[in-house]
Amino acid sequence: MDRLKKYSILFLLWTWITAGVHSETLDPPFRDVPMQKRSVESEYKDQSEPRVRKVRRVRRKKKRPRRIKRRRVQSEESSTESSEEEAVDLSAMDEDPGEEPKTENPRNPHAAGNPHNPHNPHNPANRHGGGEGGQFKLFFDIVLNYRPGINPLTFDNYHTAFLVDYIPNPDLQFSVGVAPPLIVPRFYELDYNISRRVQLRVGRIWVPFDQINPHNTFGGLWNTSTLRADNQEAFLPDIWADLGLGFKFTLADSPSLNVIAHLYVVNGFQSGGTDPLAESTTYPDFETLPNAADNNTDKAFGGRIHMDVANVFGLGASVYSGAYSDEGTEANRILMLGADTQIRPTKSTEIRAGYALMNVDLRGGITRQSYLRGGVYGELRQRIGSRWQLVARGGLTQNDNGVSDRNDRTLVGGRIECRISPNLTLIGEHHRDINPTPDKVNLSYTAARLSILF
Repeated sequence: MDRLKKYSILFLLWTWITAGVHSETLDPPFRDVPMQKRSVESEYKDQSEPRVRKVRRVRRKKKRPRRIKRRRVQSEESSTESSEEEAVDLSAMDEDPGEEPKTENPRNPHAAGNPHNPHNPHNPANRHGGGEGGQFKLFFDIVLNYRPGINPLTFDNYHTAFLVDYIPNPDLQFSVGVAPPLIVPRFYELDYNISRRVQLRVGRIWVPFDQINPHNTFGGLWNTSTLRADNQEAFLPDIWADLGLGFKFTLADSPSLNVIAHLYVVNGFQSGGTDPLAESTTYPDFETLPNAADNNTDKAFGGRIHMDVANVFGLGASVYSGAYSDEGTEANRILMLGADTQIRPTKSTEIRAGYALMNVDLRGGITRQSYLRGGVYGELRQRIGSRWQLVARGGLTQNDNGVSDRNDRTLVGGRIECRISPNLTLIGEHHRDINPTPDKVNLSYTAARLSILF
């Protein structure tokens, strides 16, 4: 018995030890899990069919796209477009013949037709949009023209090598136009928007008179110097720009009414012209104003106001007054008044007309103490499709009502414009002077022109 008890105790001890060692070899997660009863059927299923683990579906929320705050940046065309430079008619680049003119104000798309309106992108007095890094605009053109009696068929520029605009921000713009042969600036202007409605203009600024865009249309042709021989005098400068400063005011800006006003003070015209009656030693010169010191202390000043009603009817009035005589001599002044109108019966048709009248003092003259000068123009523009535009225009100028000579012109003509691309325009035009005199050496002008704006 003692031996049996002894062996029984040893057997139980051995069983307990081996059971403890075996339990330590199992994975800890399963070590304390109670054993389940398993049948033969369940064993068979385990071997014949793989166990499929059920996965719980979790609905993931769709991520919304991250909103990016866009910075509002004001932009141009109008210009500005350009808008137009020197004796080049940049209005051809201002507007797509098949579209509404692109302006800063979408409520007034036709405002681009007025270069002294705040929406013409090619007038330096008008704000262009610029990004944070600034914006450059460059204009260039090449012309193949024929002027019988003045020059044979020749390549040329419209006395503008190129025009450059730099807009560092929407409130500041610098413009300069240079011309051959010395590549000197014909105009340069710095414009600063003091407020949303007031702009300061300084430099050799464009004089806001009529709808000069940017060349005087009086006589029926923008660039009247192309018909003027060496022995003829100008009615107005091709680019009427002068040293001084000016302010532009936006008085109203709504879908039904747009009103712009200008005030300016500049050096003004100077003496140097020739009296056709040979009576006065002092006579004004209306060629390009010198880029130098003035010849008198009396500054020229003027203003302009223009309103556009519902993009259908426009009306403007302009005034200029200034002394042209030399310092120390009897003061002789020029008073110039102008009126202009625009009618747009359809979105693709525009009719423009303008009139200018000058009274010029000739104190000290023998038979007269003053004389009158005048000019008028009319124009019809018709856009056809998205690329083409037809222009018919005419007008006349009289430089001195005391005589009838070679300086008097009556022009009729027209042009065809084709916009090849947004930056490229091809223009063909012909104009003729129907007021011949024995001393005129040229009566017609024909040209093909390629204009590039980018």
